[in-house]
Amino acid sequence: MNRSGFAAVCLLALAPTPAAAERQPIITFSGGMSAIGPLDPPIGTAGPEDVGLQVRGIISWEEAPLPYREPKGYLFAGTIVPEIFAGAIMAGGDRSELVGGGLRLEAMFSQRRMGLLEVSARGGFYLAGRGGFFTDPDRSPFVEGAFGEYILIGDTARIGVELGVMQIFLDEHEWAIDGAIAGPPFENGLGPYLNIHAALYLGVNM
Repeated sequence: MNRSGFAAVCLLALAPTPAAAERQPIITFSGGMSAIGPLDPPIGTAGPEDVGLQVRGIISWEEAPLPYREPKGYLFAGTIVPEIFAGAIMAGGDRSELVGGGLRLEAMFSQRRMGLLEVSARGGFYLAGRGGFFTDPDRSPFVEGAFGEYILIGDTARIGVELGVMQIFLDEHEWAIDGAIAGPPFENGLGPYLNIHAALYLGVNM
């Protein structure tokens, strides 16, 4: 299967299901730092090749927030959240756009007047699996795993953090070790790359 076929399968497999249409769509904007480097760096090199900025716009289909337990206590629930996204990585003085989709395995919670300070809050923790492709001529595909958490602000907004690891499937070219070839700005013919990112995000109801 070529790269375009791989990317199409990823997006079809991870696209929102019909059941997700009954949920509340949430739009989220995220930004953070990325450390990018080859999975198998040449001998004598160490550390990331580039440190840059990653931004994304994400649409997810979320279940309604958990209600508060009265007069006090905790509530928990598990859910699977589909999402699609578009974004860009700015590294090495260049920018490369990407699109993709995925699923979050999420643990929602609410707490009413709990803890030493009797705090009330709602939010969630999640593990995410995603896939997609860059918009370079080769449509370079990627897969990503991430862990994150968020806190709800009222019923219409959320703020959160995420840490993720992306593998980018790039070709290896012996003749290109010391030079660049067509593709994402961080591609230099060294084969698969890793992108480790940490991001802050803000989401609101659509």
